[in-house]
Amino acid sequence: MKEEVKELWKLCFDDNDEFVEMYFRLRYSSETTMTIQSGNKVVSSLQMPYYPMTFEGIEIQTAYISGACTHPDFRGKGVMSQLLAESFSRMVQKNIPLSILIPANRGLYDYYAKTGYAPAFFRTPIEENVSDIPANKGNLQFKHITSFDKSLFDYCTEKAYSRPNYVQHTAEDFKAIMEDLRIGGGSAILAQHPSDGNPGAAPRCRGVLFAYPEDNYLKVSDCFADNNTIRDSLIREAAHHYDLSTIVRYELPEHSDKEEPFGMARIIHAKMILHLYAATHPDKQININLTDEQLTFNTGYYYINKGTCTFSKKPLEGEHLELSTQELSTLIFDEVRLYMSLMLE
Repeated sequence: MKEEVKELWKLCFDDNDEFVEMYFRLRYSSETTMTIQSGNKVVSSLQMPYYPMTFEGIEIQTAYISGACTHPDFRGKGVMSQLLAESFSRMVQKNIPLSILIPANRGLYDYYAKTGYAPAFFRTPIEENVSDIPANKGNLQFKHITSFDKSLFDYCTEKAYSRPNYVQHTAEDFKAIMEDLRIGGGSAILAQHPSDGNPGAAPRCRGVLFAYPEDNYLKVSDCFADNNTIRDSLIREAAHHYDLSTIVRYELPEHSDKEEPFGMARIIHAKMILHLYAATHPDKQININLTDEQLTFNTGYYYINKGTCTFSKKPLEGEHLELSTQELSTLIFDEVRLYMSLMLE
């Protein structure tokens, strides 16, 4: 089955062979692969690896839809819609409250909206010239890394868990991230501070930047740093290393005109998500009449008030917001902006 899924992937996507081999070596799992067959032939498949995510500071599990593809001979026949529905059922069985994905192009936003997804992940692109970035290296030491490094992973994990709504990465996932960077000609750059008066101690990590050259600019996938001065020093080091003066990086969403959608989310367990939302927004009071045509157990009435959410199959008194699953996702994630980075897009 693995080889058939790989061949379908190669047929449908433009990824180079090195990336495909890396993905199926490090990230493929039969447990998280969904397929539809015609006879003995795989005609549609998707991967749904599980990722932990901090949601308003509370950790939940998500299923990330990737590699969703259908053989050209079977497109336009509802095959992918059927496969997505089957993946939702698998998520329900696994008690996963949220499904996430990054559409391969803008046109797919409308397609996934039909199955309940809504834009939920946003980012703010920043383009700057290295000459405009303050030079203040101090006594930092830099280390370029293209393979898994435990000190890098530990530092990034500590910083990542301070982000309130962020998709987290496991050690196994980080191995694939580093391989993907290497294949793309990039690297992770560590900023280290010499040990304070202790010659025997290892340098202390102060920041990590993930970057690779793309066309005529340097793309920064993400940066974790103790402060902005260290971040700027890392950017200057990367620009010097790759001999590029234009840098494109991304900041967390801030509800500005500059931010752009980057990914979508689909609520799988409405009760779980709304309980978390109510608990972290005790000032909210909302009555919702939810209709979920695919996951009908979600359909019903939800009452958010004073930090709690109650559910009823029959309406209580008062006016209700009439929402589809897609509209509920829009309502929640317009306020709770999610962020992800370093994904194998």
